[in-house]
Amino acid sequence: MRRCLLALALVACGDTQSPEPPAPQTDLERGAAYVDNIDYRRAALEQSIVNSENSYSALRLANYGVRQDGWDDLSVWNPPVAPLIREGDGVAVPQEFEAVFEPVEWTSEALLTLGQRAFETYPTQMSASFEHAAQSPRYSERYGLWQDDRDRIGGLVHVQFADGRTETALTCSTCHASTSETGQLLRGRVNPHINIGLLNADRGGSPENVARLDAWGPGRLDVTNDGIDNPTAIGDLRSIRHQSHLHSAATLHNDLIALAIRVETLIITSLGRVARPPREVSFAIAWYLWNLEAPAVNTTGDERGAELFAQNCSTCHRVDGSTSAPVPLELIGTDDAVGISDARGTGTWRVPSLWGVSTRSQLLHTASVSSVEQLLDPARLAATPGHVFGTHLNAEERAALVVFVSTIGSAP
Repeated sequence: MRRCLLALALVACGDTQSPEPPAPQTDLERGAAYVDNIDYRRAALEQSIVNSENSYSALRLANYGVRQDGWDDLSVWNPPVAPLIREGDGVAVPQEFEAVFEPVEWTSEALLTLGQRAFETYPTQMSASFEHAAQSPRYSERYGLWQDDRDRIGGLVHVQFADGRTETALTCSTCHASTSETGQLLRGRVNPHINIGLLNADRGGSPENVARLDAWGPGRLDVTNDGIDNPTAIGDLRSIRHQSHLHSAATLHNDLIALAIRVETLIITSLGRVARPPREVSFAIAWYLWNLEAPAVNTTGDERGAELFAQNCSTCHRVDGSTSAPVPLELIGTDDAVGISDARGTGTWRVPSLWGVSTRSQLLHTASVSSVEQLLDPARLAATPGHVFGTHLNAEERAALVVFVSTIGSAP
């Protein structure tokens, strides 16, 4: 069914005696309602918020899905873009600019195609600093920009404005994609090398500010905007549909429409609240991410590993990749600055999905653990306290548990 036809069925008739339109049932019907119906968007936002008092939630409640002077009134931004391509040691001047969004059939296949294109090319944040970082392989390596087998650089794009000037922008794939050994782009897999703190530190400033930014390290961002340095790990999006909540601090209940709103409002705030993306783009990105799968890991777990998982992990983690509800901060025992922050805090941590966890190199919300083996090793507690679960096991038991956990998200 085309979205435009469905939209007609979702708009309440002016005749007060007419029955209420049927509630959308399928995911694509819900997506159409998100695009077309302000009341549906508003209700979905309210249902997704865990703590309405933190500044992240308060900002959205004040501006999203409101009928006057809200973010619905912002201009829709669909600029022509061109990916940055490396030729030799330089960056090629783009020859063709194309708008990311063109109307599509409201089908799963068409939306997946649009979602992938938008994930790789829709500008989410303008950044002159990254244009400098892309100018040479030396800078790209310093700041952790990937280069894929099509010579695209870090998911960066040139954006063309109406007056003919161009600027450089990040896309979702700048932080949420990486490359295989052969240069194949692994979409959704976090870029563990991206070092935005170092990039900003190199721009100069006071010694204290430079040291603060440099301490972020690769694969981490401080997005809390609370005046406190508390960078967190960039998320692996391949497991996103298995999560019960979004954000490390469990700021939002997870759901396909909640994710679309999360994408839309992220872009709005990143662009300085002067424009918004086409909602078809926001939903298509969410739909694309919702259907991502972690790469298969050909590992077979034995019965002992399964037994140990049931005894030590299954209260929070499930073998199908799903998770329990968020848990109190003190139960995990890691640095709780983000969890109690006025910006996004809820007093709890989201339980991360283990879907494809064996392919990640940064675990815990601090990105301070590099593998499941290290997470379970009791020796790491001296340097990285918290999450003691499984560390009491002997070496043989830990090895069996690691093998079993590696099967979560793998091919049967």
